Amino acid sequence: MVACSAALLVSLGACASESESVVTEPSEQKLVVSPTLLFEANWFTGNFFVSFLDVNPTVTCPAPISAFEGSSTWSDPTTGALRYYTNGISLRNAAGTELAANIGGNSTATETAVFVPVPGAPGRLFVFANNTTSVLVSTLDTTTDTLISPPTQVATNTGEAIGGVADDANGLWLVL
Repeated sequence: MVACSAALLVSLGACASESESVVTEPSEQKLVVSPTLLFEANWFTGNFFVSFLDVNPTVTCPAPISAFEGSSTWSDPTTGALRYYTNGISLRNAAGTELAANIGGNSTATETAVFVPVPGAPGRLFVFANNTTSVLVSTLDTTTDTLISPPTQVATNTGEAIGGVADDANGLWLVL
């Protein structure tokens, strides 16, 4: 068993509004994920998971797969329960079952993958994977835990980072 560290669990500061759930006390620093960000309630990094669903974050290690640098998770947007995670190569569900052995990413990318809801298709996610020189996309059916489209290259000459930024129209910009 590999040892893991939870040193990253520090306060993010004061709340911007009462609807957020960040709690900072002089004697204890605690964090709970905002109700609007439940899809980000779980993190996977290195060889461990961190859940921010409670006032005291939970660290679980070791993770079933290793993420040398980059990783990504998707949590249920309603409950915050972990649904999927990847190191850019292996795609797994919360139970650790491998859904795909290679989605085209590279675990040495600093940002190796991002999950994005498919617009107008409830129960489907795009899984964008970064291999440091190009980005590939697969489609995941979340009702059956199956990859319904194989990795397909969508961009080249991309570098190590990938991210998604929500817009004000319920859409998302993919940043490469």
